[in-house]
Formats: sequence, C-alpha cells, structure tokens
Amino acid sequence: MPTCSVVMPVRNGERFVGEAIESLLTQTVRPSEIIVADDGSADRTPEILRSYGTAIQIIALSGSGASAARNAGIRTASGELIAFLDSDDICLPERLEKQIRVLESDPDAAMVFCAMAYVDENGRLSGGEIRCPEYRREGFQGQLFERNRIGSTSAAMVRRQVLKALGGFDEALAYNEEYDLWLRIASQHPVAHVDEVLLHYRLHNENISRFREEQRLNEIRAMTKHSEDSIREALGKTYPDPYAADLAFARVLFRMERLDKAGDVLNRLRSDGHETPLLHFILGNVYMKQKALPQAEEAYRRCLGLDPDYAAAYNNLGVIFAAHNRHDDALRAFETARRLKQHYSDPCHNLLCLGKGDCQEMRPTFAPLRAVLKPVIPSTFDLRQAQGPVVELRDRSLSSGTGR
Repeated sequence: MPTCSVVMPVRNGERFVGEAIESLLTQTVRPSEIIVADDGSADRTPEILRSYGTAIQIIALSGSGASAARNAGIRTASGELIAFLDSDDICLPERLEKQIRVLESDPDAAMVFCAMAYVDENGRLSGGEIRCPEYRREGFQGQLFERNRIGSTSAAMVRRQVLKALGGFDEALAYNEEYDLWLRIASQHPVAHVDEVLLHYRLHNENISRFREEQRLNEIRAMTKHSEDSIREALGKTYPDPYAADLAFARVLFRMERLDKAGDVLNRLRSDGHETPLLHFILGNVYMKQKALPQAEEAYRRCLGLDPDYAAAYNNLGVIFAAHNRHDDALRAFETARRLKQHYSDPCHNLLCLGKGDCQEMRPTFAPLRAVLKPVIPSTFDLRQAQGPVVELRDRSLSSGTGR
C-alpha cells in the first residue's frame, strides 16, 4: 500500500485543531506522517500541537497564508500520497484507507476526492452533504470549469510527484487557490472520486466566506490560465451533445466575465431554437452584469415561464425589483426563492437588506444552485429584521413569461 502524508495548515485553531489531529490518529490506516504547518498562531495552538509530541511534525511559519503553509508541508512530506485536512475539519475513520486504495488501484489518477457532510461547531451533523453524483471521469475537467465540484481541500488526496511537478498551490492567490490547483491537475491527469462521505466539514462563524469579491477575482485568475479553446475542448468531452457543450461554454465565459462572448453564444443558441430555463437564467445574468435590467428581467421571467420553481431566478428578479423601488414585488420574490430552496442564503441576505432599505448590498445569484446548499448558520441571519409579512404563496405573475 502506498505511504500517505497528511498536511494540515493552522492559524489560531485552538478550538478545533486537537479534534482534527485525533481524527487522523484513529484512522484504520494511519498516515506515515502528520505535518502541521502553524502559520503564526497567537492563541494556544502551539501548546496544543506540542502536546502531541512525536505523533505530529510541526512546521513554524509566520503568517504566510494557507497556500504557503500547504506548500511547506508538501516540501517536507515523504509519503507517496498527500492528503489535506484543514484544522477545523474531521476525517471519518476510513477516509485515508479508502482514498489510498482508490489511487493504488487506479495508477493513472493523479488525485481522488470524496463526499463530505456538514457539521456545526460542536460536531453535530446538519443534514447537508456535498456530493458529486454527476461526476464523469472522462469529462471531469470540463465539469470543474463549470464550477468547483470538490467540496473542500480537506476532501482531496493527491500524488506527491504530481504536486511537485505542478509547483503546488499558487501562493499569489489568497482565495480559491485549491480550485486553481484542481484545474491544473485535471488538465493533465484523470481525477478519481469516492462517492461516500469520508469527511465532516465544520461550519462556524470563523469560516464563513467574507471575501466574495476577492474569491470571484481569484476564480477568474485560475480559469484564465487556460485558453478558451482548451476550455471548449474539455467541455466537449463532458457533453457529447453540441448544444449542451455550447451552453456550458457560455456559463464558463460568463464566469470569466467575458460577457459579450457569453451573450453571443446564448443568443445563437436561442436563434437555433433552443429554449431552456438554464439558458434564460444565464442570459439574464449576462444582462444583469451589463446593467441592462429590463432585458435581465425579461430573461428571468422566461426562465420561470419554463420552470416556475427556479429559485435563483426569483432571487434575481427580487434584486431588480428592489433597484426599481418595487418593495412588495421584491419581498414576494425573495420569500419565494427562500421557500423553494433550503439553506439558500442569498434571498435571506437580501430580505435583511430590503428591510434596511439597502439595495447596494443585495446579492444576485450568478450560478445555478447546487442540489444541496451549505446550511445557514443560525446566527448569520435573523429574518425578524426584515420588514413586511412572510409570503408563503408564490405570486403567479412573477413566473409569467409576459406582463407583471
């Protein structure tokens, strides 16, 4: 069986790092080494790490960031395989064994990732899971261009020689550095998948994403390392049907902020007779980004005319209504979106903004919603702050393709 090192970056992780380490020490197949890169912790983290003695190897850094911390661990590691674990997550007992066996039996695969379940800060299961039922080995690079389908760095195990050949994580990226690495790996190697929950991903106030704009920009930087031709070729392997491949290409162009090109592809598909909810949703997003709100509203209405339960279209209509001071319409749209999709945080956030009269901070949804969304931490939203009644019945006029 190949040897496996685990690399764990940590900074001020006194609350959870001990539980993360314990989850590695109780694996059915123990790692050959556990390398913890302490990135300048100012709490009790160093003391907790020292208490494990020779069970772990500590690298002391001084605030270099998660990418540099992981790269330091990669350089130190001696295992043939490297598993990653963030200091607030928990490996289930068979995680390493099952991922090692996949890579042992699949020598062409450069990495493997697993499904994961969300837990709260006390380790209690929330009921939410991130899986990738649509995973296709031969088309996974294209699926990654559409969106990051690997739920967390903690879910991944990678061959050390591949990490070293690719230079590890890009330390110039403060966010989405793992997405950049997954794209680079998938461009050269197959990626394997274990459709089984082998990781508990902990949700708590400290790991809520607060830097959406920086994450978005780094996502674009990661994708622009790849040419449009290579992206289209990858999507062709994912979707043998040319229409599906073109629609996916338009989605990726939109994510890359190449709005005119995305709009051209979508309008060509429309002129060819293709009418689907997803096409109109993406087209609405293009118009929204271009600040062409009447055209965006029409596209979202057409989306809802084809699929009256398309929650993200309701949310985005609500943002448009709020911008036009149509408070009641916005309220109904946000409430409908929230009711249709469990754990959908954008309409919850937008209801709070609506109650405060703050339209500038509202959040459109610019990607099709995942089947299962990250659970909302209860303290994150207090919908009692939102003004107006809760509307539980969908306003039929919102899903109509014509009129208001």
